[in-house]
Amino acid sequence: MTNRDWKLFGGKPPAELADARLQLHHAAQVVASTAITYGTRKPDDSHTNMGYEDGALVARPFGPGNTLSARLRIAKGMIELRGGGGDAVSVSLAGRTQQSAYDQLAEAIGSVSGGALAGPLTKPDYELPDHPFANGAPFTADHESLVELDKWFANADIVLRAIAGNAREGEEASAVRTWPHHFDIGTLISLDAGADEDKDAESARSIGLGLSPGDETYADPYFYTRAYPFDGEGALPALDAPGFWHTDGWHGMILRAGDLIRERVPEQTARRHLEQTVSIARSLLEA
Repeated sequence: MTNRDWKLFGGKPPAELADARLQLHHAAQVVASTAITYGTRKPDDSHTNMGYEDGALVARPFGPGNTLSARLRIAKGMIELRGGGGDAVSVSLAGRTQQSAYDQLAEAIGSVSGGALAGPLTKPDYELPDHPFANGAPFTADHESLVELDKWFANADIVLRAIAGNAREGEEASAVRTWPHHFDIGTLISLDAGADEDKDAESARSIGLGLSPGDETYADPYFYTRAYPFDGEGALPALDAPGFWHTDGWHGMILRAGDLIRERVPEQTARRHLEQTVSIARSLLEA
């Protein structure tokens, strides 16, 4: 049974998670490569995204009868391949290069599939932030950071599922997924889900919300909510602290990890922030 309890923070401070997060980002490419190699390609690249389940980012099933699945076990720093019979092969990342991880996973797939799937895995070609792990250096992320990052993904999955489950009539919320390119976990609420199919996709209204474990915008994890299309014209609605508006290059409502962990009840603050920002996004889009 999946544990849906909010996990208490208390390990590494959010500002100190960047190095481990970058290594996990590149490790996630190894898991995503199974969908690229053996999955059915979709125009929006959604075949590469992953769900969060019991401490792991799980790629879409593949292989004979879709009985195989690869997953990145975040806290353990491990890639795992599971077969239809419940058997599993684990590849520890510690001290291993990214290329070695690709090779070991490909070998495990060949073994578990009885030779039906063989050969090297096709690597994603996304442009990612650089890290030595992607260039021949071994995986060195410390256990404390990995455990803390897993808590951020787990907690985000909980609150985002709740928000997505409360989409209004006429709206459609996507499943909560992690995309290997940006490495964020999120959902998209389409406000024009019931509109005519000929409606211009560029003008279709939507609310994107999720959690980034950190990126070039903010090094520490942060929740975001963005309304589309919205160009930031006019006065921006006020947000309850510690939420704030990001306006440099793009407009979105933000709640940073460094602020959230100082709250007396972080889970309540996160839920309240997302509920408020989704409501504001609807008003900005006149939904």
